[in-house]
Amino acid sequence: VRWFAPKVGAGAMAFDGTGDYFDVADSAEWDFLPSSKYTVEGWFKAKTHAGTDWFIGQTVDGNNYWMLGHEDGAGIRFESYSGGSLVLNITGGEITDNSWHHIALVRDGSDVEIFKDGSSVATGSTASTATFSGTLRLGQGSAHGAMDGYLDNVRLSNGVARYTSSFTPSTTALTDDINTALLLNADINQGTYNP
Repeated sequence: VRWFAPKVGAGAMAFDGTGDYFDVADSAEWDFLPSSKYTVEGWFKAKTHAGTDWFIGQTVDGNNYWMLGHEDGAGIRFESYSGGSLVLNITGGEITDNSWHHIALVRDGSDVEIFKDGSSVATGSTASTATFSGTLRLGQGSAHGAMDGYLDNVRLSNGVARYTSSFTPSTTALTDDINTALLLNADINQGTYNP
């Protein structure tokens, strides 16, 4: 993982699509499904468009995970499996350019919604309360391919559905509050990445 010209702040995480990723140890804070209110958000910029890019998710193995990513030809995807059975798969708002886009995944009760640049692009519902004992991973997951692109200003919020209707995404650094489970502004420089 390297740092690159960002959407917000001083740096963004760059993934080259060859197997690099960023791991965060297992925590109950990553349990998207049991929470009645949860928000995952961040800025994404594609370098190439092929297959499925894994943005972020919690993964045990190919049969137990949740993920937020993008599938070429379909759009932004939330997908989850528990014990090998599909929990939910919703997709919409395909990204076909190489510009920055704000992506948000929101759970509000049983309703799950994906927003692209502040507009709803996919909805679904699930009553699942499945939990996973696995790492939170950015850039590549156990069930889908490595991401070839950039992430910036990523925040996971447990206990709040931050967006329930259209909104204007913030272009300033997100801040920590009582519901913030993870905040990655990537505002450090650990080497230059020339795409």
